[in-house]
Amino acid sequence: FLALCASGAYDNTIFHRNLKGYLIQGGDPTGSGNSSISIWKTEFDDELVDSLVFDKRGLLAMAVPGNNRNGSQFLITYDALPHLNHTCTI
Repeated sequence: FLALCASGAYDNTIFHRNLKGYLIQGGDPTGSGNSSISIWKTEFDDELVDSLVFDKRGLLAMAVPGNNRNGSQFLITYDALPHLNHTCTI
């Protein structure tokens, strides 16, 4: 995430999903929510840590379509979302 920020990959991108009380999502270079390109130009594995859980608002995590499919999309929580625990890299 930080490498994408530093590279300018998120410049002029939008938040393509905003779900009140749930999360806001961005990081798709096309703005459609259908694209996600990592700094390595390929998907990468999840980096899950048992002690990192969705227990409060304001958490930043990778938004992924499935296990080990991280790219450039990310989310920020509006509330605790325990059902996402151990599904997204925080």
